[in-house]
Amino acid sequence: MTDSSEESLPSETVLEVDESSAFSTPTKQQGEAQQARKNFTAGDDLILLRAASTVKPWEAPYGTANGVMKCFDQIARMCSDTPTFVKDKPGTSLRTRFDKLVKQFREAERASRRASGTSEEYEERDVLLQDIVQRMDGWKSLREEEKQYERAKRDGIEALGALMRRLAMGELEDEIHADSQSGDEDVDPDRVFPATEASSPSSGQKRGVLSTKGRSRKTTKSEKMHAVT
Repeated sequence: MTDSSEESLPSETVLEVDESSAFSTPTKQQGEAQQARKNFTAGDDLILLRAASTVKPWEAPYGTANGVMKCFDQIARMCSDTPTFVKDKPGTSLRTRFDKLVKQFREAERASRRASGTSEEYEERDVLLQDIVQRMDGWKSLREEEKQYERAKRDGIEALGALMRRLAMGELEDEIHADSQSGDEDVDPDRVFPATEASSPSSGQKRGVLSTKGRSRKTTKSEKMHAVT
């Protein structure tokens, strides 16, 4: 009896240890699982990218206060309809996650994105990201082309206006020049320059002749006596 009781003690001790470990392990795993679901998984990213590919937030109108955020609010509603999607993620969080995924894809950080999830999920996610990035770049290029066209159009209008002004000024100068030439042909030089005769060398002689002709001569005494007789 004594031997059997002594041999049973180790088995009871082992049983107690196994029971305590069995109860502690699931609790720890459940806590880690709940904490992990606060973060995005590969499946969440896939749902997010599918919704973003449909809504196309990169095509939101520029200049509007909430144009982009309205798109991501719509994406958040679409994602929340999926039961497996991470909970309590508003549009702002989804926009941050989307921008991060696009940046990582552009920087070719594919290895860091394969830390969790299945290969099928990552394969489809990379395909979606590649398609989204190409469409984003295409939309950006289209916007740049439209801006360049509008800029060239404005420059062309300004250049045409400057040319028209120069042509108008040239016609005005031609009219002024033509008027000045016709005015010079109609002017009488004698009326324009009345004092040119006095400046010539013979002007003094002419004045002397004119003054002599116009002046009365004084009568001498002999002429007076002859007139009396």
